[in-house]
Amino acid sequence: QLGDIPSCALNCFVDALGKDGCSSLTDFACHCTKTELIPSVTPCVQAACSADDQAKVITAVEGTCAEAGVPISIP
Repeated sequence: QLGDIPSCALNCFVDALGKDGCSSLTDFACHCTKTELIPSVTPCVQAACSADDQAKVITAVEGTCAEAGVPISIP
């Protein structure tokens, strides 16, 4: 789950996760397979979060996807 995501980024993810075709907001095994997820949330996160929080977002998303069995790497 996205518990480690800084609050500044939550709306970015709720919006994107609701539109990517997965069955629920918490279906990260599905969300993490969507190649458009990161490009779609990046501009929002960059606008809403400090550089420090942006780094925390990357760590949290990579960790969440790894836990879901779909490891990703965010450049």
